[in-house]
Amino acid sequence: LTRHHPPRAPPDQGRSSSIGLRGFDKSGNPNDSRREAAPQKQKPTMVRPPLGGRRHFSMLAAAVILSSSGSILLMMSQLDKSFPDLDVDQQPPPVDFKRPDKKQEYPPANPKSKHPIYELLADNLRTNISNWSPLVYSTCDASWMPELFAPCLDIPGENIVKQELVYPDFRIRIPHFVNNQDGQYWLKEAAIRPQFEDNWGMYKGQYGQNIVYPGGTYTGMPTSGWHESSCMNSKVSHQLKRENADGGGGAETVVIASAPDVHSFQHFLDRGTHIILQSEPHFTNDTRVWFSSRLPQSTVKQILEGLSTQLYPHAGGSISASKQVIFSCRAPLIHPYLSLRLLERLHVRPLPIRERKIVLYVGRKNSRNKGRNVRNEDLLFERIRHLLATRMKNETLVYFDHTEWPTLQDMIPYFSNVAAVIGPHGGSFFNHRWAGRDTLVMEFVPKSRFSMMFWEEASILNQNYWAILLDTTGNHDMIAPVNEVVNVLDKHLGEPLDHPSLEHYYPWKIGK
Repeated sequence: LTRHHPPRAPPDQGRSSSIGLRGFDKSGNPNDSRREAAPQKQKPTMVRPPLGGRRHFSMLAAAVILSSSGSILLMMSQLDKSFPDLDVDQQPPPVDFKRPDKKQEYPPANPKSKHPIYELLADNLRTNISNWSPLVYSTCDASWMPELFAPCLDIPGENIVKQELVYPDFRIRIPHFVNNQDGQYWLKEAAIRPQFEDNWGMYKGQYGQNIVYPGGTYTGMPTSGWHESSCMNSKVSHQLKRENADGGGGAETVVIASAPDVHSFQHFLDRGTHIILQSEPHFTNDTRVWFSSRLPQSTVKQILEGLSTQLYPHAGGSISASKQVIFSCRAPLIHPYLSLRLLERLHVRPLPIRERKIVLYVGRKNSRNKGRNVRNEDLLFERIRHLLATRMKNETLVYFDHTEWPTLQDMIPYFSNVAAVIGPHGGSFFNHRWAGRDTLVMEFVPKSRFSMMFWEEASILNQNYWAILLDTTGNHDMIAPVNEVVNVLDKHLGEPLDHPSLEHYYPWKIGK
């Protein structure tokens, strides 16, 4: 398939005609006429797209396949945008998956009550999670479905539920940068994952599968590790071997979640939780999660409790379930539904951005892994403290130390008052998720270990993400650009985004 792109706008329309970077002309000079010119010594140039009316499209889930004759078949179903009335304190009821090609409530609605958290989420996440729930297909239609769609898979056995989940396409804005050179470098390195167009990164054609086996004792589960056959990787196998129908001694429901390093906090967040939340509509009163790797960190166990699950006890190479075993290892690595649903389940309730008073510095002093230290941390702290004192808004700089909170449930309320998260790339930086929308997120990205995972997650949560790209010395250590950091803080601390960083993606360029 070939893709037609409309011609790019000339430079005088608010972006570079050469690489599409926000707010700069070809010479690297700011050309954003919407903003007042700031003194060069005081304010860094903020890279932003030109303002424009946000386009609202009906969300379509599409499955495109090639038939044997090479013709293209396109099947579209418009998604329901009703927001489910959920009660996160109660176990969701089971879902009826018998009706084919019906968009399920994902997770299922609870008609009894409406928890006040949803009003807070609608305000603080600036999105409606039901707009991002996947379209679910439970019955094979060979006239248009690919043979690898879950309902069409030939899996030996009876009473196996096979579901294909089609996730809505989305796009997120590229980061803000303190100079044009950082933007050029970032776009070059970031081309490994999304497709970029007009200062947006597009995420298209994402699918998931839920395969629910009946109760019994099973072997042949995928193992953890950074290889192609583990969960969330391309060659993971759904072919489990049912040793017998006796599932006693295990649990009612077992979810297989053996993703790479899923025992660790960071990789449980970006992989394990996605598998679990995708399988959530099939939960029963006793649902447990199976890892093949070593026992998880205590924070992982706490998140499992927040998701109404617990760890399946290790007992050799088999698992037993009296009701069902769920294979959801084919789940998207990045999608708004999975990120937002996690915040719902963990009761993340941030204050409005103008009421938050904490600037949180996430350093490397207490890290298990050495390296990526900021060599001039003391000077950076001194300058930030001076800035906060001059602002006279009762704002405080805090060095983040996760050991000060006995549990994640104790830590999350603290983040409700965090207005900014600053620091070098590292595992503790994942905690920016608990701070809510509009949070100023400034990541020191070492060029020797380039990563964009925090850009993706922060943008999905409508946080104000800045990528500060830095050269490194030995062990990936860095020198922070103190003046630029202080100027960004002064201008954007405690201020809401003037436009969302997350939108639905639709390929046709249709005006209102």
